[in-house]
Amino acid sequence: MRLAHRLVFVFASLAALLVPIRARADFMKTLDRRFPTEYCPIDNDDNDLTFTAASDRVTIRVQANNFSGSSWNANRLDNFTIVPKATFDAHRIVTPNYGICFVDPPGPANYPGYDFSAAGTTETFFDQFDTNAAAWDLTNHAWWDNVDFHASAPHSSSANPNDFSGGALALGRQEDGAIQAQSDVTVTGLTPGTLYVITGWWSTQNLNTLTFTIITNPCHDNDGDGVTDCAGDCNDADPKIHPGAAEVCDGRDNDCNGLIDDNAACVKVCSTPSKIGSDLRVTNAQFDSSHASIAWNGVDYGMVWHDSRNGDQEIWFTHITPAGVKVAPEVSVTGSCSDCTNPRVVWNGSEYGAVWSHNGAISFRRFDRNGTPIGTEVPLLDPANGGTSPDEPDLVWTGSEYGVVWDQFVNQQQIRFVRIDRTGNTLSQYIHVTDDTSFNGNSLPRIAWSGSKYGIAWRGNGSGQSQIFFELVDPRQGPTLPATQVTTHTSGVNVPTVASNGSEFGVAWEDFQTFAEIYYQRISAAGARVGNPVRITNAAGISSDPSIAWTGSEYGVVWDDDRTSSGNPEIWFTRISSAGAKIGSDIQLTTLGDQSVSPSLGWGGGKYGVAWSDTSNLTGDVEIYFLREGCNCVDADGDGQSSCVDCDDTRATVFGGATQLCGDGLNNDCNSASWPLLAGTNEADNDGDGFSVCMNDCNDANATIWATPGEVRLLMATSKTTFIWSAPSAPGAASLLYDTLRSPTPTNFTTSATCVETNDGPNTTFTDATNPAVGAGLYYLVRAEDACPSGQGPLGFSTAGVIAGRTCP
Repeated sequence: MRLAHRLVFVFASLAALLVPIRARADFMKTLDRRFPTEYCPIDNDDNDLTFTAASDRVTIRVQANNFSGSSWNANRLDNFTIVPKATFDAHRIVTPNYGICFVDPPGPANYPGYDFSAAGTTETFFDQFDTNAAAWDLTNHAWWDNVDFHASAPHSSSANPNDFSGGALALGRQEDGAIQAQSDVTVTGLTPGTLYVITGWWSTQNLNTLTFTIITNPCHDNDGDGVTDCAGDCNDADPKIHPGAAEVCDGRDNDCNGLIDDNAACVKVCSTPSKIGSDLRVTNAQFDSSHASIAWNGVDYGMVWHDSRNGDQEIWFTHITPAGVKVAPEVSVTGSCSDCTNPRVVWNGSEYGAVWSHNGAISFRRFDRNGTPIGTEVPLLDPANGGTSPDEPDLVWTGSEYGVVWDQFVNQQQIRFVRIDRTGNTLSQYIHVTDDTSFNGNSLPRIAWSGSKYGIAWRGNGSGQSQIFFELVDPRQGPTLPATQVTTHTSGVNVPTVASNGSEFGVAWEDFQTFAEIYYQRISAAGARVGNPVRITNAAGISSDPSIAWTGSEYGVVWDDDRTSSGNPEIWFTRISSAGAKIGSDIQLTTLGDQSVSPSLGWGGGKYGVAWSDTSNLTGDVEIYFLREGCNCVDADGDGQSSCVDCDDTRATVFGGATQLCGDGLNNDCNSASWPLLAGTNEADNDGDGFSVCMNDCNDANATIWATPGEVRLLMATSKTTFIWSAPSAPGAASLLYDTLRSPTPTNFTTSATCVETNDGPNTTFTDATNPAVGAGLYYLVRAEDACPSGQGPLGFSTAGVIAGRTCP
């Protein structure tokens, strides 16, 4: 007889469900504009601007060539809306008094327009342009033309055939030259699967075309954290930052609620600032290493500077841990460079972005946390306006793009601005924020991001003397002119710096009203002064070169100051409240006794990092130095590291250099480049099979295997020759192979057994026509196998333990 030795039942489930991100299916349509050159409806018979909504939103992009035969095209769009195609078809009309539009050309005779005034035709998704164009991108040679036109209004009817309220979206100005103008808008509230049509009116003063690109999948998840920019990811380059992420004490807004370090355990008020350890000499090379710029990346401080150790000016990089330890040697991120100076650097969540002046141009470059360049150097130069002497660039990362600003002479002194994506591609035209024909010096512009707008501070001319100015720049609407003149006295100013607290801005600068002192001004979200400038320093000597940073509750400011020894400045620090009041006394950070100048300040969550240029090495060279300043340096979690150097002072098992533990679900080592994510640790599931090394995954680079298979269950005969079984409840792999052993002796599957099947599968059945001897029986066992190093599962279990069995074959 045939006996089943073990019966096993298994319920199989997928270890991971992979949902592919739908590829963007952009639809592009070019509309050919023919006479007459009057406002007329876009011809939706000849030019079908329909699309099926793939999600709740769509991005519409419109492009037009500005010049044709040296004549301005004067492209204008008016009364745009998106409506369901069924609604559009139900309200097609011949617009009264516009008969010229309804004969060939431009469209077929009696072409129906759209009755905006009919019931059920409310403009759900676009405001008519007669109100504003605030949703449209006006930074790519598009502009809001606020003039009167005799055009069909959104509520035009036979009783009110003409609209005189004015306003249209214009593409290109005559002074822009032969460029391509572009504008786009994203609208929400669509119903997926519904067929929509874009309808509206347009005009051109010459033969021209409009190109529409309809982007039906405009949302992105560039950092792979499962949250798109449409869903509120405030930094789509950093998988550690998204709505719902845990707020850790790392000097950043992890959960995208607009607040930095709002975990109760985080230190963001520097009530007891104190210098930690001693100064660190970063460079030790001949000649000049100066103009350092520092950036906190959530794990350590990265810095760039210009350096002439090889004879020419190059841009160099290094990074330093919160414990003040330099990580690896310095790296040249430019290589040989004839004139690379005045660098500025920021961290975007996954890599650094830096700008500098390079031999008459502004350059942008990406590099990783170790300083390894990514891609190539990108020159930022307006092809339409060459200009001269671009210099003193600065940049800021918004979570989705960079804003870059610099000083340049283009017919007159200008502050130039451009938006670029993370790889350096321009997202806007090159904008001049201000013209100042009477100012011949370097304007030293600096830029910050408030969460919705750029804030730019610079030195310009006003009242016959250098003054500090401030300008808001909407990323899609451009500058909010006129600029705000922050200072109004006749004594002169220098070296502005700017930071944002998430809504307002704080501006500090060097001011010559008495001695050279540091002043501060609070700037509202609307770009206006709040109160009067506040004098921050009040000591004999020169206070200059301020740098400002926001902690989440207050501003910190550093500067160089020679009050203790005339001509030999040191680095000093103070605090400023969100209300614009100075807090406490000035604190001297350095005592090196020579030229300690041009500091750069970075907030790292519970501590500051300061980099500066220094001649205190007694060799005559200028070198880069670094120091840490802590705030309320307590060891809240008792792990032996204070909050000033501990990346997470709420967990005793998490600190710099900590041993990686299994089972706590944490990246324990703050020094890990991926911290606080699990990538690179034994807690990470690197192959996505649901198991990590800590969970004994036998191969964490192969998602199809993870453990030795368990015991086969439910082995039974379904006929005299056919047998079936169920896979193990713990399969250990996505697909298994099986050995079937037959023995005439139920207690011996080693020397008496025959392999009926060897590595067969993944089917869970076998046939065996062998008959037992008269009066005897045959016994069967099945085991599962996979590709794990110990991938042979058990044959079964008895009271003595695992049943032994021969190998197959």
